[in-house]
Amino acid sequence: MKPMSKACLPLSILGALLMACGGGPGSSGPDAGTAVGNGVLVDVKLRGYEQALQVPQMRFAHGVGVDAIFVSVGPLGLVPTARCQGGGPPQLPGPIVADLRSGGTLGGTTKFASADTSFCKMTLGFHPLSAAETPVAAAPLTGASIYVTGNVDNVPFTLRSSMAATLALVPGGGPLKLEGPNAHVVFVAFQLDAWFDNLDLGKLKNNPPIVVDAQHNPDQLAAFDQGVRESAHLFDDANGNGELESNEHGGGK
Repeated sequence: MKPMSKACLPLSILGALLMACGGGPGSSGPDAGTAVGNGVLVDVKLRGYEQALQVPQMRFAHGVGVDAIFVSVGPLGLVPTARCQGGGPPQLPGPIVADLRSGGTLGGTTKFASADTSFCKMTLGFHPLSAAETPVAAAPLTGASIYVTGNVDNVPFTLRSSMAATLALVPGGGPLKLEGPNAHVVFVAFQLDAWFDNLDLGKLKNNPPIVVDAQHNPDQLAAFDQGVRESAHLFDDANGNGELESNEHGGGK
């Protein structure tokens, strides 16, 4: 019998040869996935830390107690390590609205898929909300990006910031390496003590109620905004439980 030429090989044999050589659909050979990798699903959560959020009122230095903290951010995104200098468009346009007191997200998309799995930093913008963008649960945040209410030595205060700055958050332990089949949580976390360290609300308590915004007490507002900028950090959910824990943020600024 005349042997078959390669061109006449049955399709089943050709398919087996292709798979053995690492080609064809669904290949898992050494070159498979190099264009996009396996990728990762990222879930961004906004958190406040340093003070226990379960107590009825958070207490800080200088007699400051806080009842509510709402924040609005966007756009934001992780920058792949391979393109750290050039960056790219943020994956989440925002706004994302969060209650830092309860740790809950009140509005906005927080998840995105990425073909990259190593990230050198995050770009984070603050987003003053329009009325149409404001969730009902965060109604006082309309027109602002941060809203805080509480008291200083039992004198009530309200603070509204329309800060629209963009920050670059670099993880302290080197690039974030995210992988796994499930959504991987990263935290945008604010060390809340820093928000009030230089605010000096005490000198305003003789003229209650205390209001800090663009029209009232601008020096205090500028100190607050600077404290917010310095307080923002990027952390990995190292143990995968979806909660920011002390061993993950380290308790420091």
